[in-house]
Amino acid sequence: MNKIFLVLITVTMLCGTAPFAAAADKVRIGYSGATVSNAMLWVTDEAKLFQKNGVDPQILYLQTTLGQTAMIAGEIDMCVYSGSLLASARVQGIDVVMVTSFLNKPLYRLVVRPEIRTVADLKGKRLGVTRFGTVTDSMSRLLVGKLGLDPDKDVS
Repeated sequence: MNKIFLVLITVTMLCGTAPFAAAADKVRIGYSGATVSNAMLWVTDEAKLFQKNGVDPQILYLQTTLGQTAMIAGEIDMCVYSGSLLASARVQGIDVVMVTSFLNKPLYRLVVRPEIRTVADLKGKRLGVTRFGTVTDSMSRLLVGKLGLDPDKDVS
């Protein structure tokens, strides 16, 4: 009886100290650019927090709406994008969910040429955005509107 008890304790101790070879969960994550709003993805990856929590990430750069398309098609598990990209998918009946957001306000700035000194100087000027219908476009329109200009008439 004592020998069986000793063997059981020894096996239990050896199993308790041996590292378990459990496979990490593989997760494919899409992102659209190296921006401040995507910083949490990079911090988590660099600090190896994914691995510490049993996740094996494959982080993929996917331009603009390509991440949304890849997620809907099941090619990636999640994407780090703004809620506005997901809104159009929801309107079309696609079942996507925004789980969390790290920002409570937009982080965009309007950068202009040196000759533009006032808001009035923006009238008649063209603004550059990454693509129409994207967050950059929406935020530019919002910002111009907050400055007192009509984004549809005063700038192009």
